[in-house]
Amino acid sequence: EEALNEIGERNLVSGACITSIHPHRLSLRNISMPFRDERKIRQTIAFELEPVIPFAIEEAVIDFIAATDAQDPQAPAAVIAAVAPKAAVRERIQLIEKHVPEVSVIDMDAFPLAARLVKAGLSDCALLVDIGAEKSAGFLLDGGRIRSIRSYDFGGDTLTRIIADMEGISPAEAEQKKTAGDFLPAKEAMEKACGDFACEIKATLDMLQRSGQAA
Repeated sequence: EEALNEIGERNLVSGACITSIHPHRLSLRNISMPFRDERKIRQTIAFELEPVIPFAIEEAVIDFIAATDAQDPQAPAAVIAAVAPKAAVRERIQLIEKHVPEVSVIDMDAFPLAARLVKAGLSDCALLVDIGAEKSAGFLLDGGRIRSIRSYDFGGDTLTRIIADMEGISPAEAEQKKTAGDFLPAKEAMEKACGDFACEIKATLDMLQRSGQAA
């Protein structure tokens, strides 16, 4: 909110705002639909999702992308659905609209980059990992499509906390040490945390391969 207040002080009187929500705040589901027609999917996807989301479907904001190539519109389709509670979306919009004229688009963190790679023609199987401050996101790309999206409980703050705990200093001081490369006493513990994160990513890939979502 401090950053938004700073933006608000610039007296923006026109233009639209694009914001994003991290995948860990969304319910992400890979589901199979009986057809590929986008209009039909949009009309029926709520019924498919209702049994698997942790809140009432009436309180949900739903969007989706195709995870299979668009060919016969009547053929089955795999889609990735993103579901957010309306209250969380409303909270984000209200927070931002205090400072900007309009919120036009709510996207997902790192999704535009993954979509750009697909649009640029990347067809090989690849995993895009976006490491954030609190959480990280993984986007599995294969065959010119985003096939799966995952959230991980690892970020830059994970390493900052390790330094702060081991050296008995504040998070702000630990962050300065981390960015300066002055973290030798905590180096081994930090490497272990990064290794655990890598193992979690590998476990995700193994699971996606077994389910047929990854090559």
